[in-house]
Amino acid sequence: MGSRLGDTEQLLNSLDEAEGRHTNAGERRAKRRTWRKPMKIVVTHPGGGQRTVEVVTRNLSRGGLSFLNNGFLHLGTPCELQLVTANNAWVDVQATVVRCRYVAGRVHEISLRFDEPVDDSQFVSHTHPTN
Repeated sequence: MGSRLGDTEQLLNSLDEAEGRHTNAGERRAKRRTWRKPMKIVVTHPGGGQRTVEVVTRNLSRGGLSFLNNGFLHLGTPCELQLVTANNAWVDVQATVVRCRYVAGRVHEISLRFDEPVDDSQFVSHTHPTN
């Protein structure tokens, strides 16, 4: 069995390949860019408790991001995160869970919508769109 990071990268690549075959990019509000960074996200659960989860992001757009998580998150769950720019500066962002899709095992792909759009060019090159 491979390393955890290698397994994660392989899973992310397979998700990208499958999505490329099934998604109409014209339906998206904003272009998504591949953005694979480890990060911590503070999740406020519906019951009020907070938990910090460590995730590997999948992609980023001006309107949100997606990541893999080792469990389910309820739609509408508020999240706080810090995005790191290409210049290693931190940007605090508030977001909401808008999608939670089962992938395999305990892994779910979570999509967040930012409360306010971000300038995605601060974080990722526009030369490598995902869709």
